[in-house]
Amino acid sequence: TRVHADEAAALAHLGGAADAARDAWALLVFDSLAPRQVEYAVRLNYTTVPNTNRISKRLTRGLDTEYQRYVTSGFLTLQRAVDGFAFGLAARHGAEPLPPPADVAWLAPFPTAAYSQNPFYLAVQSLLPLLLTLCQLFPAALLTKSVVEEKETRLAQTMRIMGLRHGVHVGSWYV
Repeated sequence: TRVHADEAAALAHLGGAADAARDAWALLVFDSLAPRQVEYAVRLNYTTVPNTNRISKRLTRGLDTEYQRYVTSGFLTLQRAVDGFAFGLAARHGAEPLPPPADVAWLAPFPTAAYSQNPFYLAVQSLLPLLLTLCQLFPAALLTKSVVEEKETRLAQTMRIMGLRHGVHVGSWYV
């Protein structure tokens, strides 16, 4: 446990030494610590809480359980301890004694899109990659066959002798 003068000093300490940043689990920043107004921020090491860079995972099957890292990381325990202190401090100075929000709130994931399994995709999931590969190979094989036949019969040279321009010949492959 280490107490710093302000948030900038704490961040400078954590950013300055690799051991300090690695060993730091959480940083509590109190913006206001009055009996009736406690404003604070809990900053945990980024490796302990879920990544919030993405809003949702596109390929998640069913409910994503990554939100449970808030419980296992100790974030909610630390938040509950600070809230308990803040509500106790307010009650000792004449405020109505209320339980901290963490005592009455339950952890639940944010709503997710409805998930249903498609039986067709479930049945063909092992054959679909092979089918798509074969669908791409068939046109490539036909193109290769046509180019080889044209080279064997010297069709391009014959048409050039008859007056066909090169650009027209190249354009005919795209049509």
